[in-house]
Amino acid sequence: MMKDIFSGKMIVCDLDGTLVTSRYEIPQRNLDAIRYFIDNGGVFSLATGRSVESARQYAEKMKLKAPVIVMNGAVIYDYKSERIVWSHPLGDVVRGHVEAVSKEYPLIGIEVYSGRQLYMYQINQTSLQHAKNEALEPKKVNSLDDIPKPWHKILYAGSHEELLPIAQLCESRLRDGAEYVFTMPIYYEMMPVGVDKGSALRILAQMLGVEIKNTYAAGDYYNDVKLIKAAGKGILSGNSPEEIRHHADAVLCRVEDGLAAELVGMIERGEI
Repeated sequence: MMKDIFSGKMIVCDLDGTLVTSRYEIPQRNLDAIRYFIDNGGVFSLATGRSVESARQYAEKMKLKAPVIVMNGAVIYDYKSERIVWSHPLGDVVRGHVEAVSKEYPLIGIEVYSGRQLYMYQINQTSLQHAKNEALEPKKVNSLDDIPKPWHKILYAGSHEELLPIAQLCESRLRDGAEYVFTMPIYYEMMPVGVDKGSALRILAQMLGVEIKNTYAAGDYYNDVKLIKAAGKGILSGNSPEEIRHHADAVLCRVEDGLAAELVGMIERGEI
């Protein structure tokens, strides 16, 4: 007999480093807990920097019913209806930003995300590995004119040392219509102004009729800070950087040990 012990509650989790290990696997403990949470009235969703197609394999494995937040909050996608239910794309001005980076740093990887498709404008080993890791089939283009609009996210890929001067350039001269964040040391991303996982969480909660005080958000990295601050309760994994942990209501286990399972158990016992 089903119970509604989690009715009215929503968990939104980041993927990499929070639900998914460095081997790109979801611990079985997490899968079991997520199913238990959903079967007993809870809403479970994702908030990831991944694209629609990259996040699909995990959403399907978890058998999620709710729409998910992708591209760091620029898109909310519903896999049941196969449609974008909300989006905030980048404006036309960012084309000039990409051209400026490309001109000064021709060896950096440049990925442009438009809807469900990833386009490779400049390719390096980091961007090739990124596509492989996320099981994506990007389209190679030679001109930005070949990438359909709207654009939802730009990702610069390279070593952290290569990305630091790009970050300095972007933050100092290429701010019009754009915000930037490191999602990993080797990925530096451009987002629309005002768009992040936290703002998307508030939109998703309103869309699903969940009070924000009844939301739980979990992450592990700098691009998750706004997410956990927007939620009723913010959670960080045990593998998160020390300098962001003061933003969280709780720091739980490492990703390999099943953070989602620990969180579901705490909610059920009324410990958070």
